[in-house]
Amino acid sequence: MPEPARHLHLWVPGVPVTQGSKRHVGAGRMVEASRGLRDWRDTIAWHARAAHRGLPLTGAVTVELGFWLPRPAHHHRPDGTLTPSAPRLPTHKQDVDKLARAALDALTTAAVWLDDGQVVSLTVGKQYAVASDSPAAAYWADVPTGAGPGVSITVAEAHP
Repeated sequence: MPEPARHLHLWVPGVPVTQGSKRHVGAGRMVEASRGLRDWRDTIAWHARAAHRGLPLTGAVTVELGFWLPRPAHHHRPDGTLTPSAPRLPTHKQDVDKLARAALDALTTAAVWLDDGQVVSLTVGKQYAVASDSPAAAYWADVPTGAGPGVSITVAEAHP
Protein backbone atom coordinates (compact mmCIF):
# COMPACT_ATOMS: atom_id res chain seq x y z
CA MET A 1 0.00 0.00 0.00
CA PRO A 2 1.46 3.44 -0.94
CA GLU A 3 2.53 5.83 1.78
CA PRO A 4 0.80 9.20 2.04
CA ALA A 5 2.72 12.17 0.66
CA ARG A 6 4.27 14.24 3.44
CA HIS A 7 4.55 17.50 1.51
CA LEU A 8 2.69 19.12 -1.36
CA HIS A 9 3.65 22.29 -3.17
CA LEU A 10 1.81 23.70 -6.19
CA TRP A 11 0.84 26.78 -8.17
CA VAL A 12 -2.73 27.11 -9.43
CA PRO A 13 -3.26 29.75 -12.12
CA GLY A 14 -6.56 31.61 -12.32
CA VAL A 15 -8.45 34.45 -10.72
CA PRO A 16 -9.11 33.52 -7.06
CA VAL A 17 -12.76 33.41 -5.98
CA THR A 18 -14.07 33.67 -2.42
CA GLN A 19 -16.39 31.23 -0.68
CA GLY A 20 -18.66 31.99 2.22
CA SER A 21 -21.19 34.61 1.26
CA LYS A 22 -24.61 33.11 0.64
CA ARG A 23 -27.78 34.45 -0.92
CA HIS A 24 -31.36 33.36 -0.41
CA VAL A 25 -33.05 31.90 -3.50
CA GLY A 26 -36.44 31.13 -1.98
CA ALA A 27 -38.10 28.26 -0.15
CA GLY A 28 -35.43 28.45 2.56
CA ARG A 29 -32.62 27.63 0.12
CA MET A 30 -29.27 29.38 0.32
CA VAL A 31 -26.64 29.22 -2.42
CA GLU A 32 -23.09 30.53 -2.75
CA ALA A 33 -23.11 34.14 -3.91
CA SER A 34 -19.69 34.02 -5.58
CA ARG A 35 -19.85 33.54 -9.32
CA GLY A 36 -17.19 31.22 -10.61
CA LEU A 37 -16.66 29.48 -7.25
CA ARG A 38 -17.36 25.98 -8.55
CA ASP A 39 -14.93 26.45 -11.48
CA TRP A 40 -12.24 27.89 -9.17
CA ARG A 41 -12.54 25.02 -6.69
CA ASP A 42 -12.51 22.50 -9.57
CA THR A 43 -9.33 24.12 -10.92
CA ILE A 44 -7.58 23.89 -7.55
CA ALA A 45 -8.74 20.29 -7.08
CA TRP A 46 -7.51 19.31 -10.56
CA HIS A 47 -4.03 20.77 -9.95
CA ALA A 48 -3.89 19.25 -6.44
CA ARG A 49 -4.78 15.78 -7.76
CA ALA A 50 -2.08 16.10 -10.42
CA ALA A 51 0.51 17.07 -7.79
CA HIS A 52 -0.64 14.68 -5.03
CA ARG A 53 -0.66 11.07 -6.11
CA GLY A 54 -0.41 9.42 -2.71
CA LEU A 55 -2.99 8.56 -0.09
CA PRO A 56 -4.73 11.37 1.77
CA LEU A 57 -2.84 12.79 4.71
CA THR A 58 -4.41 11.45 7.91
CA GLY A 59 -2.75 13.52 10.63
CA ALA A 60 -2.31 17.18 11.43
CA VAL A 61 -1.20 19.41 8.55
CA THR A 62 0.06 22.94 8.05
CA VAL A 63 -1.03 25.02 5.05
CA GLU A 64 0.38 28.14 3.41
CA LEU A 65 -1.72 29.95 0.81
CA GLY A 66 -0.43 32.90 -1.19
CA PHE A 67 -3.11 34.52 -3.36
CA TRP A 68 -2.11 36.70 -6.31
CA LEU A 69 -5.03 38.90 -7.33
CA PRO A 70 -5.49 40.88 -10.53
CA ARG A 71 -5.24 44.64 -10.18
CA PRO A 72 -8.39 46.63 -10.99
CA ALA A 73 -8.19 48.49 -14.31
CA HIS A 74 -8.41 51.89 -12.57
CA HIS A 75 -4.97 51.25 -10.99
CA HIS A 76 -3.37 51.66 -14.43
CA ARG A 77 -2.76 54.61 -16.72
CA PRO A 78 -3.56 54.25 -20.43
CA ASP A 79 0.11 53.36 -21.07
CA GLY A 80 -0.13 50.43 -18.63
CA THR A 81 1.94 51.94 -15.80
CA LEU A 82 0.51 52.14 -12.30
CA THR A 83 -1.07 55.35 -11.13
CA PRO A 84 0.63 57.00 -8.11
CA SER A 85 -2.52 56.41 -6.04
CA ALA A 86 -2.62 52.65 -6.75
CA PRO A 87 -2.25 50.79 -3.42
CA ARG A 88 0.62 48.37 -2.99
CA LEU A 89 -1.57 45.69 -1.39
CA PRO A 90 -5.23 44.67 -1.88
CA THR A 91 -6.94 45.94 1.26
CA HIS A 92 -10.53 45.78 0.08
CA LYS A 93 -12.50 43.03 -1.68
CA GLN A 94 -11.73 39.36 -1.27
CA ASP A 95 -11.27 38.59 2.40
CA VAL A 96 -8.38 36.19 3.03
CA ASP A 97 -10.56 33.91 5.17
CA LYS A 98 -13.06 33.46 2.33
CA LEU A 99 -10.28 32.91 -0.21
CA ALA A 100 -8.79 30.28 2.11
CA ARG A 101 -12.14 28.56 2.63
CA ALA A 102 -12.51 27.93 -1.11
CA ALA A 103 -8.96 26.55 -1.38
CA LEU A 104 -9.26 24.31 1.69
CA ASP A 105 -12.55 22.82 0.49
CA ALA A 106 -11.00 22.16 -2.93
CA LEU A 107 -8.05 20.37 -1.30
CA THR A 108 -10.52 18.21 0.63
CA THR A 109 -12.31 17.38 -2.63
CA ALA A 110 -8.94 16.46 -4.16
CA ALA A 111 -8.29 14.01 -1.28
CA VAL A 112 -5.10 15.75 -0.18
CA TRP A 113 -6.39 15.08 3.35
CA LEU A 114 -9.47 13.48 4.81
CA ASP A 115 -10.98 16.66 6.25
CA ASP A 116 -9.89 20.30 6.45
CA GLY A 117 -10.30 20.02 10.22
CA GLN A 118 -6.82 18.43 10.10
CA VAL A 119 -5.33 21.87 9.39
CA VAL A 120 -3.62 22.99 12.61
CA SER A 121 -1.76 25.96 11.17
CA LEU A 122 -2.89 28.19 8.32
CA THR A 123 -0.89 31.06 6.85
CA VAL A 124 -2.69 33.14 4.23
CA GLY A 125 -1.56 36.18 2.30
CA LYS A 126 -2.82 38.15 -0.65
CA GLN A 127 -1.14 40.60 -2.97
CA TYR A 128 -1.56 41.90 -6.45
CA ALA A 129 -0.10 39.82 -9.26
CA VAL A 130 3.19 41.44 -10.24
CA ALA A 131 5.90 41.06 -12.83
CA SER A 132 8.18 38.12 -12.10
CA ASP A 133 11.20 40.43 -11.70
CA SER A 134 9.53 42.41 -8.90
CA PRO A 135 10.95 42.04 -5.36
CA ALA A 136 7.46 40.98 -4.25
CA ALA A 137 7.65 37.93 -6.54
CA ALA A 138 10.70 36.64 -4.68
CA TYR A 139 8.65 35.87 -1.55
CA TRP A 140 6.66 33.13 -3.28
CA ALA A 141 9.50 31.23 -4.94
CA ASP A 142 7.21 28.74 -6.68
CA VAL A 143 5.33 31.31 -8.72
CA PRO A 144 6.19 30.68 -12.39
CA THR A 145 7.91 33.41 -14.38
CA GLY A 146 5.34 35.78 -15.83
CA ALA A 147 2.50 34.21 -13.85
CA GLY A 148 -0.66 36.22 -13.49
CA PRO A 149 -3.32 35.74 -10.83
CA GLY A 150 -3.51 32.46 -8.94
CA VAL A 151 -2.63 30.78 -5.68
CA SER A 152 0.54 29.23 -4.29
CA ILE A 153 -0.29 26.26 -2.04
CA THR A 154 1.98 24.42 0.37
CA VAL A 155 0.68 21.57 2.52
CA ALA A 156 2.96 19.75 4.93
CA GLU A 157 2.56 17.14 7.59
CA ALA A 158 2.70 18.90 10.97
CA HIS A 159 5.44 17.79 13.31
CA PRO A 160 4.63 17.83 17.03
